[in-house]
Amino acid sequence: MAREQRPSPKPATRPVRSRKAKAPASAPGPAATPPKAEMAQPPRSSYADALHRYEQAMRALQEHHYDRAAEALRDVLERFSEEKELTDRARLYLAVCERHLQPSPEPTTTHDRLYAATLALNAGDAARAITLLDDVCHEDPGHDQALYLMAVAYGLQGETQLAVPFLERAIEANAGNRARARIDPDLETLRSDAGVAALLQPPSADGGRPRTS
Repeated sequence: MAREQRPSPKPATRPVRSRKAKAPASAPGPAATPPKAEMAQPPRSSYADALHRYEQAMRALQEHHYDRAAEALRDVLERFSEEKELTDRARLYLAVCERHLQPSPEPTTTHDRLYAATLALNAGDAARAITLLDDVCHEDPGHDQALYLMAVAYGLQGETQLAVPFLERAIEANAGNRARARIDPDLETLRSDAGVAALLQPPSADGGRPRTS
């Protein structure tokens, strides 16, 4: 009798372990958003107005309009006191303006008068120089520097006939003024006069001095 074949046992199956999906290796995360840069604050309207007024003052100061400069600087100090940097500078330059606006005392010494006359000549104010030098010449008729500057002042005014006698006296008082007058640019116009040209010639061998016509 044939044996009944039994089905061969199936091999035991191992339970399949579920594998967890691995996260991508070191996946880069979203880049951190950098903090927003602080926006530059627009300049305050008061600062812009103060700066504009301050610049007006500086232009007036450069042009030697001290009264206008002082007025603008006072305006900055009164209206824009919160702008410390500008007001500090405005206060400094206001002091400069006020010094220039104060009337200077009239010079009384010879040295001060000569200095003031030189400043007046440099500024083109020959009339002021003559007034100052006349006081020096009145007190010291032989002061060679005052006499020389009188010649310069009258020469700048085109008054050759008045300038020549002062130049003669200046050279008589100090022979070195002859060489000085030959190269002085302030006497360039005066040197075109024949009498002045003769006066500026070196002395003759016998020590005489050329006479002017």
